[in-house]
Amino acid sequence: MTPPSAPPASSLRRWLPHPWWSLWLAACWLLLEDADSPGHWLMALLFALVLPRVLHAFMRLPPPPQTPDAPDTPTRIRIRWQPIPRLVAHVLQDILLCNLIVARQALGRMSALHPAWLEVPVSLRHPLAIDLLASIITNTPGTISCTISPDRRRILVHALHCDDIPGALASIHRRYEQPLAAIFDTPPETLPHAPSR
Repeated sequence: MTPPSAPPASSLRRWLPHPWWSLWLAACWLLLEDADSPGHWLMALLFALVLPRVLHAFMRLPPPPQTPDAPDTPTRIRIRWQPIPRLVAHVLQDILLCNLIVARQALGRMSALHPAWLEVPVSLRHPLAIDLLASIITNTPGTISCTISPDRRRILVHALHCDDIPGALASIHRRYEQPLAAIFDTPPETLPHAPSR
């Protein structure tokens, strides 16, 4: 009698494409809800199983275009965890400081404001990293990312007040784009119009 064969590894991978993300989502939900009822454990299980599967497509690059001048872009990019605290610290610090700055500007003279449109050059290649960059810019008080260019190489940003456009571009590149590039293991290209300081 032949013993039953073990389930293929691909079956487990299909249900848990990102096991560490699943564990992190379940733990966060249980910590937020204090895990005092079976319903919270059930919701944690649902989040752990469903969300990574739904977002799995965003964790990979689409195949590069089949053109002679297409860059050699990998279809899978390893996510690194070490740079995440640096990015989170930058975002939280900027949200706090920008809230204070915007509140002071709102209470001041409107004529003192200098709104500006910024065309932020994007050197990231991973689509999720680009979307995260646009989201971070939008959630930082005083700036709103309005659109990502069709070639995903520029983000149009409206700033409530900006006296130094090159400095603002350099700050976005240094504080947000470089950590995102490190997280998604895709070193950003050197952009002459977005120098680091």
